[in-house]
Amino acid sequence: MCKNIIYIFLCLSIISCSKENPTQIRNNGYVLQIEFGKSYSTTVYLSEFTKSGMETVDSTSIENNFAIFRGRVAHPSRYLISTTHDSGRKVLIIANDSIQLKINDSELSDGIISGSEINDTMMVHQKNIRRTYKKVDALFPDLQRARLANDASALQNISNKIKAVEQEVLEINFTFAKTHPDSFISAMILNDLSKRDSIDIDKISQLYQNLSPTVKKGKDAIELESTLNAISIH
Repeated sequence: MCKNIIYIFLCLSIISCSKENPTQIRNNGYVLQIEFGKSYSTTVYLSEFTKSGMETVDSTSIENNFAIFRGRVAHPSRYLISTTHDSGRKVLIIANDSIQLKINDSELSDGIISGSEINDTMMVHQKNIRRTYKKVDALFPDLQRARLANDASALQNISNKIKAVEQEVLEINFTFAKTHPDSFISAMILNDLSKRDSIDIDKISQLYQNLSPTVKKGKDAIELESTLNAISIH
C-alpha cells in the first residue's frame, strides 16, 4: 500500500570540485558528481521525467571511479540516474548546484546524496513518510492472524487502521505543500497526488494556488495546472 504514494522522489547527485565557487555553480549551472565504490566500466545515463516517459538527456563514462555531469536547468526537476549494467536506478532532483552521489556498492538506489539543499529537504520529508508507514508494518502480524482465522470483523478493523495511516501520510504531504509554497518539492508532491484515482482535487487546487509564482514556472507545476484545467472542463 505504501506504493500508492510515490514521491519522488528523490535522490540527487553530486559535487563539483571542492574548490569551485558555489555561487558560480548556481549561476552557471549544475555539477553532478557520482562516486562509485567499485571500479568497473559502464556508461552512466541521466534521464529526465517527461509526460511521455523517460528521456535521456546526457550520458558519460566512469573514469577513476567517478562520473560527472554538467549542465543547466531552468528550474529544479526530477531526473533518473542509470547505467548499462543492471545496477538499479536512482531518482534525484537536479537544480543549478553542486551535487554529490556516492555509490558504496553497485546498487544505484542505495546511493547517498549530499551537497544539495533541495535533496536534503526531500530526504527529510521522505523520512517522515517512512516513519509513519511503519505503523502499517506493525499491523501485519494481526493481519495474518485475522486472515488465518477468517475473522471479518478483525480484518475490517485492521483495514480501517491502514486507511487511517494512509490519510495521515496524505496530510503530511498536504502540510508540506501548504507550509513550503516556495519549494519546487511542493509542486512535485501535488503533481503526483493529482494522478491518484481517489484524491481531494479541490484541496490540490487550493494548494496549487498557494504556490509562489516562481514555483509555478516549474515543470511539475505546469503539468499540475494542465491536469486541474482538464478536470475543471469536465
